[in-house]
Amino acid sequence: MGVLDLQGGVHEHLEHLERLGLPGRRVKQAVDFENLAGLILPGGESTCLARLLDIFGLADVIRRHVGRGMKIWGTCAGAILLATEVSGEKPCLGLIEMKIVRNGFGSQLDSFHSEALIEAVSPEPVPLTFIRAPKIL
Repeated sequence: MGVLDLQGGVHEHLEHLERLGLPGRRVKQAVDFENLAGLILPGGESTCLARLLDIFGLADVIRRHVGRGMKIWGTCAGAILLATEVSGEKPCLGLIEMKIVRNGFGSQLDSFHSEALIEAVSPEPVPLTFIRAPKIL
């Protein structure tokens, strides 16, 4: 399983794959797509990621591999890149039929930190970060 390594939460996705016992690897260039079963597009900043996809010529590479059956998944900014319709913007990859609104839960100013007791996760309060995020419609 590959994780697109241009910007964003790459390390966290690789850690989760490792915890699941799945081999994960960083994907930075076209040659890295060789023998990939799937690709995760991590969260980050979607306009920055879209520009980097263009700069490194990876948008068409991703489309081609998905067209050949490679599985793909995006979190936060990654989901924005995959959407066929992005409110007020031109879609980037347009690989998953969905409408998405960037910053659907508020602006950067609405982001905050808190903690909560989530017994299924820990007997102690867990630190939580609430950030602007896309809304899938």
